[in-house]
Amino acid sequence: MHSIPAYRPSISWRALRRALSGCMRGVRSGSSALHQGFEKAFAEYIGVSHAVSVPSARVGLFCILRQLDIPPGSEIIIPGFTFWVIPEVVAAAGFKPVYADIDPATCNMAPSSVRDRITPRTAAILPTHLFGLPCPMEPLAEIARKHRVCVIEDCVQACGAPSGRGRAGSSSDCAYFSFGITKNISMLGGGMVTTNDNRTAEGIRRMRDGYANAGISGILRSIMSASLMKLCTGQHAYSLFVHPAIRVLSFFVPGILERVFSEKEEGLQACISRARLVPGAVQNVLGPIQLGRLDGFIAARRGIARLYFEGLRNAHGITLPSDSSDNVFTSFPIRTGDPGLLARALSGSGIGTSRGFMKALGPDCPEAAGLEARILHLPIYPSMTREEANSVIDAVRDAI
Repeated sequence: MHSIPAYRPSISWRALRRALSGCMRGVRSGSSALHQGFEKAFAEYIGVSHAVSVPSARVGLFCILRQLDIPPGSEIIIPGFTFWVIPEVVAAAGFKPVYADIDPATCNMAPSSVRDRITPRTAAILPTHLFGLPCPMEPLAEIARKHRVCVIEDCVQACGAPSGRGRAGSSSDCAYFSFGITKNISMLGGGMVTTNDNRTAEGIRRMRDGYANAGISGILRSIMSASLMKLCTGQHAYSLFVHPAIRVLSFFVPGILERVFSEKEEGLQACISRARLVPGAVQNVLGPIQLGRLDGFIAARRGIARLYFEGLRNAHGITLPSDSSDNVFTSFPIRTGDPGLLARALSGSGIGTSRGFMKALGPDCPEAAGLEARILHLPIYPSMTREEANSVIDAVRDAI
């Protein structure tokens, strides 16, 4: 059986070799000047004045919140369907997260719900461009202008996506990105903050310069982890060994993959304070490679998405994601009545899926709760072939 994993990393063996070479040349220097080459290229790609490298997206959000002159105890409006880290970072920075419900058509923050949550204590709106689909930024910007609050874009899942007259991350006060191994632009970890405000950029740089580099051992661990993931999700290894092992282990530990890759919801403050930068010597090697390939990655994901839309549009009992031309399909989330049952059926056909790590949080967000109960992610990644996509379509139809 040709099994298909839920995910394959989009970083190439060539890029990993280049990263290893950069690591061997020495990455111990803590000079922030080493990051400036890729920062400039990234800012130009997004269409902003400044890009600042940070240890991770969560550290980037923390730095943004600390640099925007927001009064302590202010409210930050975030999506009701989100990753647990976001409200925890908001709280760690000294603010109160307030949850707005989502639009069921897009799964993104609904502007109407944001309007309902605005109070005199609101200081910022934090929309997430979920699963590769940008939020409608103009309605949110209008709300922000009316109430004189900031807008912070969460672009972790939508790097490169068109948004308004630019790309996601270019139409707000600040934005943050992730370069983790599972993102659509991967550089062995790290992240970026973008802004058009000189003062904010300088403040974030000062905070960033307080973090040490990961060092040679940290980068070697990241390279080994990425290499192992590439090996395990390769066609032969996954079909012959990994998927059968997952099937067996799932009988004893349901949701084994989610349990293995989930994070413990504790110790976030310590995590932020102990974070380490991906060294500029490595980032400047990987950055141009991955950024140069990003538009090609997006085109490949869109090609797989088109096949899914053609093959599953009329499938009974399934709701497909938005087919907006702005969607870069970092994920392909479908909704069904019993996602666990469908996932088990697809696993029996060799198809890996995921329920994801986003959760419905906060009161009075019924659409977010409904999404959590029904969501299932189908495989979609740049290296996926047309034959693999058609196999997924056939398996979904057979399972239904």
